[in-house]
Amino acid sequence: MKLLIALVTYFTLTSSYVYAFSATTPPSRNGDRLGSRVGSTGSDRSSNPKSSGRRVREPKRDDSTSPDISSHPKHNGRRTREPRRNESRRKRPESPRRSQRVVSNPEPFDALTLVSKQESNEDAQPINLSTATLRIISSHGKDATSDSLAQQLNTQKVDQDKVLTYFSLDDLFPNLDFSKLFNTNSTFRESIRSAIRRDIFNSTPGSNNISEKVAAIMLADESSLQGTWNIANVKMEALTQVLVDGLGESAPTGIEFMKTVGGLCGKNPSMHWIDIIGVKKRIISHAWHQDTGRLHPGVDGSDNTEDGNCDSFTVMLGFPCEDLFTGTGIFSHVVKLDREHYAPIDHNFNEPILFEGRIEENFIVRPKFGLGSEFVRFRDVDVLHSAPDVTYRTSVMRFM
Repeated sequence: MKLLIALVTYFTLTSSYVYAFSATTPPSRNGDRLGSRVGSTGSDRSSNPKSSGRRVREPKRDDSTSPDISSHPKHNGRRTREPRRNESRRKRPESPRRSQRVVSNPEPFDALTLVSKQESNEDAQPINLSTATLRIISSHGKDATSDSLAQQLNTQKVDQDKVLTYFSLDDLFPNLDFSKLFNTNSTFRESIRSAIRRDIFNSTPGSNNISEKVAAIMLADESSLQGTWNIANVKMEALTQVLVDGLGESAPTGIEFMKTVGGLCGKNPSMHWIDIIGVKKRIISHAWHQDTGRLHPGVDGSDNTEDGNCDSFTVMLGFPCEDLFTGTGIFSHVVKLDREHYAPIDHNFNEPILFEGRIEENFIVRPKFGLGSEFVRFRDVDVLHSAPDVTYRTSVMRFM
């Protein structure tokens, strides 16, 4: 009996306590009371000793990751509003002037249009290196005139009527209509170029040891190639066949072709040959230089003038990229000198003499290629020269 009375008393007191607690608890934001959250996802903060039995606000999800800046000395205990998530990334409204700007695309590079606007300027006056604002940059940065043998040892004036000389294929190989076929038949023209490149490459010592893949890269149409045109060392069998196929049985052999063209280089030439491609897809600045600054190497690498007729020349054969082309963009550009300029005494023969400085446009000559002027020739001591500022060609072959 006593046990029954004790159980009734216990349940009565427990029910009264739960009712009283739930009646005094404030509702949560979502309408639930704290009593319904105990034992679920929430935590019972009333048991925290720091809360002293009072319920404290639960932090928001982002409060745990944001710093407490209320204690920062610059804020004097005041809490500042944190920027919203995207507020810092918000773009400012674009100004009317900026929104009205139109970015125009640059005009595409058109070499043919550019060279068609260029003048040859064959009658340009020569420059005087003693007064020109040029410096030799391949000789310790000294002034060009201080290292010029022409100023120190030679007062020879340049014959301005002979600075540039043009030749045609008909001049060298008459009665074959060579110039006409060369200028009107791109297949014949390109076959000559490819045959010369292949013959010289195959005659170069060590070429047999080069892999087929590397050889194909070196012989690619858009790759410059150099070697020697020395007929004692090269076999021009491919060129012979191309010339016979195009010109008939009266055509010169490949060896005769190279010997005749090389003969334009004068006495004791270096016999260096190069097929130059150049920069074709943009305008470049002129880079003035001399290839050797000498008339010819001589036996010991020095200049040799004892017979008065030892001049050596640079000869260029142009390969246009279209038939019947007449214009600039194939041959090198030149600046005439009023007096011969030789390399410094200690300058290596195989290194070009590089100049820096600007030359006025009215002094620049842009030699024209055309039917009857497939070759141009000049002495290296008479001019400064540079690759064209606008190149429009397949290539140009240089014989020295």
